[in-house]
Amino acid sequence: MCHPMSTGFDGASRMPGNLAHAPRNALPVAAAWASGRVGEKLREFYRESQSFVSSPTVRGIRDAVLGVVNV
Repeated sequence: MCHPMSTGFDGASRMPGNLAHAPRNALPVAAAWASGRVGEKLREFYRESQSFVSSPTVRGIRDAVLGVVNV
C-alpha cells in the first residue's frame, strides 16, 4: 500500500485515475496542512499530472488542488 500522500508517479504505465487517488483523498483535510509537506505533495501532483490533464478525473483533482495551495 502506498503512503497516503504518495503521488504514485513511478511509471508512465499508470492510469490517470489511479494517480489521482491519494491527492483526491487528501484534499478534504489538506487545507490545515497546506503550508507543509501535504501542500508540497499536492503541488508535486499538480506539476507531474500535467501530461494527464485530458483525463476528467485528473483535471478535476488539479482544479481542486488550486483551491488549496498556490502552484
